[in-house]
Amino acid sequence: LTEMYGPVLGDLSFLPKNLYGNWSTKINIDGGLTPEKIRVNGRFFGKNNLIYDESFDEIVFDYSFIDKNLLFKNFSASKNTGKIFGGFSYGIESENIDIWGNISNIPLTDINNYTKLPLSLVGNLNGLIKASITPKEKLMTSEFYISKSSVNNRKVYDSHLKVDLKNDDIKIKASVLGEQIKLDSFISLKDTNLNNSFVKTNVDVKSLNEIFSVFSFVDNINNGFEGEIKFKNKTEFNIKKFEQFNNRLTFERLVLKKDKVNVDFSSKVGVSQIVVEKGRIKNWDLDIRGSKFTLLSKGEGEIAKDYNISSKIKFDASLLEV
Repeated sequence: LTEMYGPVLGDLSFLPKNLYGNWSTKINIDGGLTPEKIRVNGRFFGKNNLIYDESFDEIVFDYSFIDKNLLFKNFSASKNTGKIFGGFSYGIESENIDIWGNISNIPLTDINNYTKLPLSLVGNLNGLIKASITPKEKLMTSEFYISKSSVNNRKVYDSHLKVDLKNDDIKIKASVLGEQIKLDSFISLKDTNLNNSFVKTNVDVKSLNEIFSVFSFVDNINNGFEGEIKFKNKTEFNIKKFEQFNNRLTFERLVLKKDKVNVDFSSKVGVSQIVVEKGRIKNWDLDIRGSKFTLLSKGEGEIAKDYNISSKIKFDASLLEV
């Protein structure tokens, strides 16, 4: 395909080299031979498709080229019990691009690229995306979530991801396995003096064993491991002026129990072990100790200039036997 249509459509290197399927199309062309007059209307139908190493039972969409506008609509791709819907439009003269689509109940175990990951998490992938790109403005909103989540036939909380883009501003919100791991961030690429970018992370996990069980190489039933962790971190920064960097880490709780390892750490309420203000380290003193376990980190200086951070972690090897 890339060799056939490349001379006409330009660079098609983004397309996979291997495309498979049983395809057919109906097409009607009239009006004239110039881009201004030609009118193209068609419908595509494909069965047993393989695209980017992903198989789709059926792909259907309508397409047209009228008044220098390319349009793909009523797109539908079936993957077992799930479907992908969407559309795409491009104006040659205006250079406006519009993209829309949603994902409905595609089992994670039916996504070929996902099955290559060392993960035991199963569930259904859902989501939506809408984007509009013009020479003057870039807008996008997208949202994805995993429903009916489980690990080794045990129900777990669902996960969620939301990404919004408005020109040079990016917002990302995520929650992993319910509210146990949360991310809230705003990244501004604008050239400004303000510290208007931030990343907030909150982790409150009552059972580390359950979290680790998401990985297929972890035996969460027979490993004899118990643990919990709770901390929060907030980072503020200007992507063009790193010397204004602010950071505050509050490590509230860590429990680890495995064979000879026994850690039961709780910090004083409101105490932040790491504090950086306008690039200067005000406090960097993390000290967590227990039986057969030590985690130390100390630092001083200025992040954008000279600084020294010394960290040490030591633990019994049995902690890795999960």
